[in-house]
Amino acid sequence: GILRTLPSMTIVSPSDKSEMEYFMEKTLDWPHPIYIRLGKGGDPVISKDNTAFEIGKGYIVREGSDLVIFSSGVMTERVLTAAASLKKAGLDCRVVHLPTIKPLDNDLVLSAINGVSAAIAVEEHSRIGGLGTSILELLADQPIIPLSRFKRIGLPDLFPEKYGSQDSLLQLYGLQPQGLIATIKSIAQTT
Repeated sequence: GILRTLPSMTIVSPSDKSEMEYFMEKTLDWPHPIYIRLGKGGDPVISKDNTAFEIGKGYIVREGSDLVIFSSGVMTERVLTAAASLKKAGLDCRVVHLPTIKPLDNDLVLSAINGVSAAIAVEEHSRIGGLGTSILELLADQPIIPLSRFKRIGLPDLFPEKYGSQDSLLQLYGLQPQGLIATIKSIAQTT
């Protein structure tokens, strides 16, 4: 969140080992400083053969017609798991992976929102200053959807009261697939 305010700073959050490898190749000629949000390692590979990786570009990893979920980093795998369960429950979610938080792929974000009832950003970061805030800032300047139809799911603005593994903390804050399913269903019912 702090680094996003620095001019020309690039912020990347790869989903897995494979995407990190493709990203590293792109850094050799990149003219700006880069901050990389790394996962703990060992995460499932969801970006198989993504040789088209580009800094500043995202991609749709799952088509859907009811709402769109934006994610980055290790959250994309969790969002895909949640989206598969939501589809069985009758809620068809488009999932957009944004491995670059800054510069944001504005064109993809705006086109992905087109035609859906709601948009959600899911991140393993504070709801302040991260992916959701980047999208919110873009939407504030665009007449695409009312801002009330955009929601952010992330870490609350507080220090954790409990400590543990990455998975246990994501569970605590509702960022594992089951928690995401409940929150996304609730959002879909109110938009």
